[in-house]
Amino acid sequence: MTLNQQQPMTAHRGLVGDDAWAWVARNGWSGSAPSLLQLSANRLSTESFSVARIWQSGARLSRMPDGKGEAVLILIGIDGLSTVRSGGREWILGPNRILIADISAPIELRSSDPTARLEVLTSRHRLGTSVMLLREPILAMDIEDGYWRTLAALVVTVLGTGIDTGDPGFLSLRTAIESVITAAVAQSASTPGALRQSHVSALSRAQRAIEERYSDPAFSASELARSLAVSPAQLHRLFAPTQTRPYQLIQRRRATRAIDLLAQSPDAGAHAELVASQSGFPSVRTMWRTLKLMDAV
Repeated sequence: MTLNQQQPMTAHRGLVGDDAWAWVARNGWSGSAPSLLQLSANRLSTESFSVARIWQSGARLSRMPDGKGEAVLILIGIDGLSTVRSGGREWILGPNRILIADISAPIELRSSDPTARLEVLTSRHRLGTSVMLLREPILAMDIEDGYWRTLAALVVTVLGTGIDTGDPGFLSLRTAIESVITAAVAQSASTPGALRQSHVSALSRAQRAIEERYSDPAFSASELARSLAVSPAQLHRLFAPTQTRPYQLIQRRRATRAIDLLAQSPDAGAHAELVASQSGFPSVRTMWRTLKLMDAV
């Protein structure tokens, strides 16, 4: 496994448009976005290892396979929801969730709203047995909160201290990150029902339903629950690990669409009613209020 050559430590804040896409490409991804891509990231890398902390606006990213099959890409959700697709299957990435992907197959990562995640690229033989013997395209687990916080804090600390990959102690820091990942996976694997595939499948169906129906002003959290054949209480429990309410996700998707349409209009005020209608808002007033709450206006 060989990473793209670049400076061992990079810190980029507030990248927009072409600059953001250039960073994405250096990190092994390509893709598209419904509007101007915004990104803030820190990355530390060597020829055989990288760790990054990434915040980005909604986008659809793709990663081409590495035919050697020696590397794994580890995604740790921090904020927001993304859908990860590989081998014809889908998984949800969100807070307290880890996905370990075999990068010998193509990977797609997409979200309609801003998200934050950690990415670690390393050799599978440096992780635990459950990862070394990975046979599925992606191993998905919910991480216990203590392990998730420990891993996030360790990565943020390493990325924020200006450590040089040439330091004698760097290998120990790399090992520490990999050891916490291994511990988190081992702890989750020992918990009954850790993979919760039915839970993940329901979240994926909910996200698809929102994407398909957000432009209907009558679509609500109650309608979402009915479409999934669950009660409103069950729907809220389903989304509890994401720390986001279903109604908030629906409104965020509508707001994202409204922002895109307003950006395309030379006279936003004159077309506000049409934008509100096409975005799923019942009124212009509701649209402006929602955008204001999101600090989008």
